[in-house]
Amino acid sequence: MTRPIWGLVLAFLLPRAAASSGAAGGQAPAAVEHVPAAAFTRQEPLVLRVTAKERPEWLIAFWRAEGDEEFASATFEPGEKGLWLAKIDTASFAAKTVEYYLVFKSSGRVAYLPAGGRRGI
Repeated sequence: MTRPIWGLVLAFLLPRAAASSGAAGGQAPAAVEHVPAAAFTRQEPLVLRVTAKERPEWLIAFWRAEGDEEFASATFEPGEKGLWLAKIDTASFAAKTVEYYLVFKSSGRVAYLPAGGRRGI
């Protein structure tokens, strides 16, 4: 069954979440951009996509299904032309919602998407 993500609790408030440029304090370099998925289907992997203009040292999604207290993690793998992919296994989801945020290290700095960490709608 396909579930619209914007009807879900997601970590992104805008349809296009681009990392804001800035100095320290966990703000993401502008070289990383994430467009939240529009929907997911239970029992099928939820694929998260990030475009990076420069190769991050690492890139991780922290996620949890509705009702879970603990976050699990999924590591992004590099694809072609700056695209990075991570898959969240939804096979065990009883919940209709998923919440996630991204953490990455680039140019020696650790940053979050959205800036400041997890948010819900």
